[in-house]
Amino acid sequence: MDEKERKKIRAVQEIFRDRPAARPHPRFKNGVKTGLGSLYAENGKVTELWQIKNGVSDGTYERFYASGAIEQKGSFAKGDRDGNWFFYRENGFMFEPCFLTRM
Repeated sequence: MDEKERKKIRAVQEIFRDRPAARPHPRFKNGVKTGLGSLYAENGKVTELWQIKNGVSDGTYERFYASGAIEQKGSFAKGDRDGNWFFYRENGFMFEPCFLTRM
């Protein structure tokens, strides 16, 4: 997910912050989930963002601390973690990155 996509997401979060029922959810295409998946904390801040294709996680994934700092970042391929995954402390320092391969 590039910075342009993150800015769009932050703008949407700000619009829907005080209206939890109106938050965007994955869309359905021919009865199958597709689009951006998101989870929010009770305070309205996003905790997870991921891409859904054909009903499964497929694409970028990001998880955030309650403070809004990035906690994890990686990608999925057809529902499985795949590729480089990065794990961060809340202060922004990165743990050892790892590489995961679909089985």
